[in-house]
Amino acid sequence: MRNRIALALVVGLSLGCGSSGTPLDFNGEYTGKSTNGKGTCPGPWTMGLVADGQVILTQSGEDVQIVAQGATSVVFLATFGSVSFSGKIDESHLSAAIVGSVAGNEGACTFTWKGTVEAELAGDTLSGELTSTPNTNGNADCDLLRVTGCSCVTSFSYTRKPR
Repeated sequence: MRNRIALALVVGLSLGCGSSGTPLDFNGEYTGKSTNGKGTCPGPWTMGLVADGQVILTQSGEDVQIVAQGATSVVFLATFGSVSFSGKIDESHLSAAIVGSVAGNEGACTFTWKGTVEAELAGDTLSGELTSTPNTNGNADCDLLRVTGCSCVTSFSYTRKPR
C-alpha cells in the first residue's frame, strides 16, 4: 500500500502556520511525476520507483484544498480513506497533512497513515516531498516490528498549464 501512496503522490496538505507574506496563486490542475525515496517502514517499498499523478488545487487566501484525481484518488482512498486534503500556503510554500482513517496492522500493532507535504511553487511547477508516517495504537509490537518512528518519503514535481 505504501508503494501505491508514493506512486500516486499527490499533495496531501496539513494545517501550517499563519502566512508571513502574500501567498502566491496555487490554483490549478497539476500533473507530474513522483519518485519513491527512503522508506524505513516494514513492508514493500521500492526506492526509485516513479509514477504519474494528478491533483486539483483550489485556493482561498492562504487556505488551500487539494483533490486527488484519477488513479491517484483510488490510491488515496485505499490508504487514507479520503481524496481531499486541506492546508495552508505561506508565500510560495505549501505545508499540509492528512490523517488517515484506514487501519493497517503488523502483528498486534494497528495503525493509520498520516501524510505530510512540504512543497514550493516556482512559476507553474510545484515541487516537494510527501512523508508518510504511521499513527499507532502503542502496542509493543509497534516497536518490535519497527513501525513506531518509521517513515516513507516520496519526492514530486508537478506542473500546471502556464498562467
